[in-house]
This record gives sequence, structure tokens and C-alpha cells, in this order.
Amino acid sequence: MKRSVWLYCAVICAACGSSDSETTVFGETAMVYGQPVKTFAVVQGSTVVQAGIIIPKAVGAAAMSQPGGTIDGWGPLAYPAQVKASTVLDHATMDFYHDGIGAPWAQAFFGSHSFMIDAATQMGVKCPATASPTTAEVPTKYMVLGLGAFPNGGCIAAEGLHAVDTAAPEMQTPAQPFTVNMWIGYSPTNGHMTFFESFITAAFISTGTSYEEDVRAPSTFPPSASGKEFPGRYHVTLDSNNNWNLYFDSFVKVP
Repeated sequence: MKRSVWLYCAVICAACGSSDSETTVFGETAMVYGQPVKTFAVVQGSTVVQAGIIIPKAVGAAAMSQPGGTIDGWGPLAYPAQVKASTVLDHATMDFYHDGIGAPWAQAFFGSHSFMIDAATQMGVKCPATASPTTAEVPTKYMVLGLGAFPNGGCIAAEGLHAVDTAAPEMQTPAQPFTVNMWIGYSPTNGHMTFFESFITAAFISTGTSYEEDVRAPSTFPPSASGKEFPGRYHVTLDSNNNWNLYFDSFVKVP
């Protein structure tokens, strides 16, 4: 075989092999109580297999040692370019509420947002809301909170209008312990879905085990999701480096 032909075959074979392998890529990082929190994705070629946030386990204990009344926030943290290009996810933020936000969420927890809008649009969100989502854009068993500003309503500036999962354990009668919950959010001006918000307690980050749930999709997707991939599952897992991986997978393309 001529050398030029051999080199051509080697390049083609290498490309074929690499397209089947999964690679972890990282987005932006923020220091959260002295620990690096970052966005990440697992990709296979141009396909996004997982997308989420990595939180060191030590963040949980550090958060619980903060003084009462502490409310902190970090971000925006851009998702890796592959995620922004092919999925509905654009960037993430994190908030910490030492005292929670009232029953049944009256304990130290983090709210990790994954936004479907760009950071500039997100930061420009104002309350109170002037538009509600249509019933078709609200997944089953979610309840949209009132249009007024939080805490009497569900609208928070720089976030949007919130909807809570009424199937969550802490929403039952009698209430079960609150550990992890997935809220979703909407634009307060047009009512379209704009974010996922995972609640996870600092105690869970310090001592918890794995968790996963379906991401319940609406019957009608927001216009911004057209042609993009929408997540179908959400996971919270602890890896061998004592880092929590909070991530979406099972992406499905929206028509």
C-alpha cells in the first residue's frame, strides 16, 4: 500500500473510532463557598448525552455553616457550546437560601437554574408578571403560582414566573421530607417556558444518595425550543471524586 493511501485510511479510521466515544466538556465555573461549581456536558460527536452542573460535596457542609439569613447567588454560567447549539439549555445559575423560603421548603437549600434564554434576557426579567402560560405549556401536575412578585406570588425578578410540582413528596398530605424538587419557570411577559429549577437541600448535598426523575414535558413547547433537544430525565449522582453531578439526559428533538 502506498504511504499516502495508508495515511488516508488511518485518518478515516481514527475519525470513525472517535465518533463513537463519549467526551466530557466543561462550560463556565464559579467559586461557591471556596469550591468550584461548573457546567458540563457529556457529548458523543455532535450529540449531547448529558448536560448539567458539577457541585463538590463539600459545598453542602460549607453552605450549612453560613450564618442564618444568608442568601447568595452565582452565575450566569454558560453551558458548553455543544449544549447551547443543540439543546434548549443556554446557561445556569445557582442560589442559596440558608433559611429556605417558607414551608414546606423551610430549610437550607440550593436552587440551580438551567435557563432556556440567554443571560442578558434573563437578567432583564421584571415582576410582577403580565402573562400566564397556557394550559398546554404547563406539564401535568405542575401548579403555576400567582402573577404577583414573590413571596405572595410566584414571580421573581431576573428569573420569571414559577410553577411547582404538586407531585413532589413535600407537597403531599401529610407532607414528606423535602430533599430534591424540580420547579419550572416562565416568562412573565409572554408566558413561555424559560427555565428548569432544581431545588436540592444542603443536607442532601452533604449526606444524600442518588436521585432521578422524569422531566415531564408540556403538550406544547415554547417557540424557542423548535428544532432543539428537550431533556427527558434528571439525575443527581455522586461520582468517585465526591462531586455531585446534577444533569439532564434522554434528550428528544422538538419538531
